[in-house]
Amino acid sequence: MSTPHQSEDTPQDNERSLQQLAWTLQASVGQFKLIWARCNYSDLRTRLIERLSEICKMKIQVLQIKESERMLFTAIRSELQPDTQALMIVGWESLHDLAQMLTSANQVREEFRKNLSIPVVLWISEEIHHTIMEIAPDLESWGTSRSFAIAQNDLSEFINQLADKYFSNTLNLNLNDSLLLELELAAAQRELRTDDLEIEANLASLLGLVKQLNNQLDAALEFYQQAKIIWEQLHNLVRQNKILSEIAFCHYLKALKKSDINHLDWQATRQSAEEYINFLNEVQKPDFVASSFVKFGNILRDLKEWDKLQSLAQQALEIHQALNQPIELAKDYSFLAQVALARAHWREAKQFTQQALTILSAIPNRELINISGVVSQLPQESVITYDSSLYKYILAQAEYQLGEISSAIANLEVARDGVSPLLDLRQHLNILSYLQRLYFEQKEYLKAYNIKQQQQSVEQQFGLRAFIGAGRLQSTKQAQASLSKTEIQENIAPEIAASGRLLDVERLVERVGRLDYKLIVVHGQSGVGKSSLVNAGLVPALKNKAIGIKDNLPVVMRVYTNWVEELGRLIHEALQQNGRTRNKELEVFKEKIQTSSDSLISQLHENEQHNLRTVLIFDQFEEFFFTYTQEIQRRQFFEFLGECLNILSVKVILSLRVDYLHYLLECNRLSSMTIIGKDILSSNVLYNLGNFSPDDTKLIIRKDSGGRVLTRGTLEGEYHKYEPKPASRFRPRKLEPVIKRRTGRDNY
Repeated sequence: MSTPHQSEDTPQDNERSLQQLAWTLQASVGQFKLIWARCNYSDLRTRLIERLSEICKMKIQVLQIKESERMLFTAIRSELQPDTQALMIVGWESLHDLAQMLTSANQVREEFRKNLSIPVVLWISEEIHHTIMEIAPDLESWGTSRSFAIAQNDLSEFINQLADKYFSNTLNLNLNDSLLLELELAAAQRELRTDDLEIEANLASLLGLVKQLNNQLDAALEFYQQAKIIWEQLHNLVRQNKILSEIAFCHYLKALKKSDINHLDWQATRQSAEEYINFLNEVQKPDFVASSFVKFGNILRDLKEWDKLQSLAQQALEIHQALNQPIELAKDYSFLAQVALARAHWREAKQFTQQALTILSAIPNRELINISGVVSQLPQESVITYDSSLYKYILAQAEYQLGEISSAIANLEVARDGVSPLLDLRQHLNILSYLQRLYFEQKEYLKAYNIKQQQQSVEQQFGLRAFIGAGRLQSTKQAQASLSKTEIQENIAPEIAASGRLLDVERLVERVGRLDYKLIVVHGQSGVGKSSLVNAGLVPALKNKAIGIKDNLPVVMRVYTNWVEELGRLIHEALQQNGRTRNKELEVFKEKIQTSSDSLISQLHENEQHNLRTVLIFDQFEEFFFTYTQEIQRRQFFEFLGECLNILSVKVILSLRVDYLHYLLECNRLSSMTIIGKDILSSNVLYNLGNFSPDDTKLIIRKDSGGRVLTRGTLEGEYHKYEPKPASRFRPRKLEPVIKRRTGRDNY
């Protein structure tokens, strides 16, 4: 179906629009003008910008917005070159938080007119233009709009070339690429006019791929089923093979979220796996098995189809050996090892795993890794370490059964350190559980306890566990694994909202954004939840919300031995996560801060110049007084804090037990503390985090009622379940049952 802006003379229309855009830019030199250039395809956009540079004789700067950027005005100010006469901005589709950027740009739109005297062209897709009209209508109304369409033959060629790469396993995509490609393919689906079945099948296959990579599995299955039908009609066995394996893998990804093996998703996985095996048996092509076995082997393993897994692994092993594919060959041996484990053939499992590890150790520095028909070039550490971790885990299980306990524990310790929960949460937790069990059996009770605490913390962060008692809550994490990296999004833990602490988070965020609050001292009794509030509430809230025209850079410190070096390391780690610095710069900075805090102050000033609001959070600050027992030792730190407070954009938060507040009075004698009136214990500085009042407790219980109307008597009865004795304050920990119900998660 054709879109309104397409015509039969698309190339000529685009050239005419470019000529008009060039004239507009030249006529707008020295003044601010906003132009929306709408184009749905990145390759076409690149060609158009190059052509515009040829016909428009002026200095044009192209700004690629960083993925983590949330402030458009800040991004332009920090990257704009002095001699730029016109600015092109691209990369909108890759932004992590487009809504936040548009909202903030709409709020500070007058800043653009005041500070920019050049025309600005924003290259966006049609879909993003609709989003801008919804979220930032005032900003959108400032600009003029031009549309650039793609010719039908170019669109067909674009689809076919992508599909050829996908089916030949040479399509190189990371997470951001897949998000951008999803938008482009959705546009292609709307704009394509063709009766060519092969192009339709290619488009459906690619749409299935991007939906799968972006974790939209139901949509992926719909497109894959469409592609499967057409490829069957065209009798294309190679592409049928690919699509059938993808269908099975999508069902498997859905089933992984269900623990009940009899769940419908597991039944669908079994059915699609059987369909694919029947196809392989019909065509009798061993290379088909080898091309998909890395993923399909996991499906058969979890379905406990050991005979089929062994048969296919042996077929794949011969092909991978002949083609000299060492990573795939090592995986073949690992699957054979897992078959041996299931059959209690411990020595055989050990031998197969050792073969896999030997193969891995001989792999060159870089390998091309094939996952779902998508190729990504990864450093050796990213690939080998992960696979090695799995193989060490398999080896440890075999060694345990053979009575080689010490070796098993050593391999589990290596496996634990080799796989991140962001990359494979299930494997990470399995390793921790097995290691904890072995420690306990060997009467290493402290180590077993520490592993158990680590396991519970990971489960809480990834939404598998609700309340963790006396432990410290962390922000919840949503892993977004791409083929070249794993990204992470932190969110406020649901326990914070469920326990009634969200209001405290909002109040603290408000203080951070106000000029009259430079220093905040969060204080309360031991166990009241100060660290949980900071780590699981305040930090993710600050990371996900810009205030005014400044982005927030929270830095949390809780280890105070050699505080200068530790704080410098934490600041640059935060800058790395924010995309503001690189590893080499971090090493140079660490060398500078060995003996002086001056470089820290310099870095904070630099952050301010880049429109960053640095929020220094010193958690469990009572530990500082345990480390530095002499007042003269503490004076250097407090003088540093005073210097920080005199930097306009820097905020400082101290979190400590109420019985250590009096130690802070030492600050009042410092001249640098004039900015807070030399009164560190004033109401403008202190923030009391106490137990809940009876009214607050009843409000939390009322919110937990699930919509039921609670009479006064019923509410009082519910309240006394948790606090049978009269009390003026209510301990948060007593609300654990309420928190479990409201988060929908249990401890075990």
